[in-house]
Amino acid sequence: MISKTDEGLKQNIEKFTFFGLSLRPKLSVKLQFETEARERKIVLNSKIFKVMMIIIETKNHKLISELNEDVQNLHAKLHPELFKKFDKEAMEKALETLFLDPNCKCYIVKKGDVDIGYILCFIKEAKENAFQYNIKTLYIDQISILPKYQRTGAGKILMKQAEQLAQENSITKIELDHWSSNTVAASYFRKNGYKLYKERLFKMV
Repeated sequence: MISKTDEGLKQNIEKFTFFGLSLRPKLSVKLQFETEARERKIVLNSKIFKVMMIIIETKNHKLISELNEDVQNLHAKLHPELFKKFDKEAMEKALETLFLDPNCKCYIVKKGDVDIGYILCFIKEAKENAFQYNIKTLYIDQISILPKYQRTGAGKILMKQAEQLAQENSITKIELDHWSSNTVAASYFRKNGYKLYKERLFKMV
């Protein structure tokens, strides 16, 4: 038996269309209605629809430059002796050059029509020599989510995309690094399964 609450929810749903799929609830049991919603991967939360996030591969250097501004300025704040503040023109030129490398892969995550973050990776291969075996890795060079959309799962979606890229290229190891002063990044990467395996030290002289 369908309650008054369910009837009101169905009336609201009839007003929306997602990705070309019109949600027309059947006049049947509640279970069928909920199944159809799950099949369309739509989350219902207090009668509010959460817009799906999607991943798109890109080499749009101007777009990535815009998304890079926050993380670049964060690095400049943490280590002003090393990093420059964001410069739009310079960043666009630098990214345009990076994207010429066929081993450079970049993906954006969109929420609805809004670009909210990106991940930039490199496929790296060190040929076998007298010291080591052939080593092929995927290196995550940059990942950034706009502050407004952090803690929404967007970063995790991008990290999963990196894992998929590695699998598609028969790579079993993904590497990344972060500044030790960036405790937020340190905690986040460890929560996503990344482990410390190498430490880099320095000494000023």
